[in-house]
Amino acid sequence: KGVVALFEIDKTGRLVEVGRLDFPSQVRGVALTEGALTVVFDDGDLSVYSLSSWPKFIPSGRLRLPAQPLEIKRVPGQERVVVSLVGAGLGLVDVSQQKTPDLDGWFKVPKTYKAFNVESEMILGTSIEGLDAISIEKLEAGGMSKLAQDAVVDGFRYRLRLWHQHIYGFDS
Repeated sequence: KGVVALFEIDKTGRLVEVGRLDFPSQVRGVALTEGALTVVFDDGDLSVYSLSSWPKFIPSGRLRLPAQPLEIKRVPGQERVVVSLVGAGLGLVDVSQQKTPDLDGWFKVPKTYKAFNVESEMILGTSIEGLDAISIEKLEAGGMSKLAQDAVVDGFRYRLRLWHQHIYGFDS
């Protein structure tokens, strides 16, 4: 409801609030990279905050997304995030230049990914139409790699299955 709160766990195991941001818009999701806190809002805005300003969060940059966001996740080991866009696929956003976040790629399909997992080279997503495996490389190029049953990750072939709106892969 327009609030992002950050917590630490103290020595006794209790949660202690250590930071709080209040916004006029409803927050749809939050992602932390090494250098930035990225927040997406229901009105289609994406805001980036530098972690170097901790414990205060100073806004660094903004980006207007091409559609309303549903969820956001970090790309492991990178200063980029993936945003599920309502009825418009997935957006790859580079937050390394915090003052000017950039839409690095857009998997422009007329569907909403209600659940997805991001790996270093691939995104596994599920929509009401089924499962998709989209390579980060194809997303950067604005293309797609749609594999409904199988996926190859790091040279290993996986069979994809859906369980409680999560995609998992298994090999033989």
